[in-house]
Amino acid sequence: MNRAVLITGSSGGIGAALVKAFAGAGWTVIGVDKEKGEASSPAKRVIKADIGSLCENDADLHTFAGEVRAALGGAPLAALVNNAAVQILGGIAGLTHQDFIEAMRVNAIAPFVLVKTFLADLEA
Repeated sequence: MNRAVLITGSSGGIGAALVKAFAGAGWTVIGVDKEKGEASSPAKRVIKADIGSLCENDADLHTFAGEVRAALGGAPLAALVNNAAVQILGGIAGLTHQDFIEAMRVNAIAPFVLVKTFLADLEA
């Protein structure tokens, strides 16, 4: 049985390149993105999800984790790539509180929550 990887932000430039590289190396790839991604993606499955909102709702996180585990099809989750990110360009004068909160949710809190959620899978 091959190894599996979960890649967030899988439909963007870096994420799509990561999906292609892992799939090319024989990994089962489960992608996660706010956008569904291209049908031609080599990922076994791309799950449409807003990881920033997952860290605020335990029920949604539980449902998401179940969806990921089902998509793995028995392949062990050996890696988690927290690639998704929010980048807000410009000076602080133009940055709103909500912009900052969204960046922290996606860039810091969601990676923590995802690692915590899948830690037992990754350690196995």
